[in-house]
Amino acid sequence: MASDDKDFPVISETELPVVRRRGWGMLPSFRDPNDLPAQRPGTTLVFSNGRRWVEARGRIKGTEDFVVDAMAVSVVVTRERVIEVDMRIPSKDPTEDFAVRVGFSCRVTAPELVAELGPIDIVDRLRRFLFEDRGLYQRGIDYPVGELHQVRHQVGVRVRSYCDEVPPNIAGLEIRLSSVDVLTNEDRSVADYS
Repeated sequence: MASDDKDFPVISETELPVVRRRGWGMLPSFRDPNDLPAQRPGTTLVFSNGRRWVEARGRIKGTEDFVVDAMAVSVVVTRERVIEVDMRIPSKDPTEDFAVRVGFSCRVTAPELVAELGPIDIVDRLRRFLFEDRGLYQRGIDYPVGELHQVRHQVGVRVRSYCDEVPPNIAGLEIRLSSVDVLTNEDRSVADYS
């Protein structure tokens, strides 16, 4: 399973060769299932012929029309995952910022739509969603870094109300806010900011 949240929900997308007809068209076409990516627990395969995307349900035999006609196959994670987004907001002190970590619980509701989007950087999409709220960006400006408790409260309230008013939206995913935290100096050293 992919360990990088940026790989969620599409962890791979593979082009497939055209299936050759067997027995001069007298025998059904067949795609060897061993040529397909492994379907691991918590994932599903979604096949595309360039116009439509079909989720494979159950065991693949290789003779299914959507498998034979496919030009590409995507491996989509179907298990719910918490995606953590790290960001910075300015403080009263111009040389230091507050480090904010927001967790979103993400679950695939439509694997076909997710596969149609293709691999996306979900962390970046959710970070951009948060930065669209200019009010959040302003929450730390009135406080020095030492007043972490006040900023935690302000940021928590702001993020929750923003997500209630304008829920994050990515086709094929159900996304819910799960946590908001303003990190301490010790936590900041291990946080990854992009």
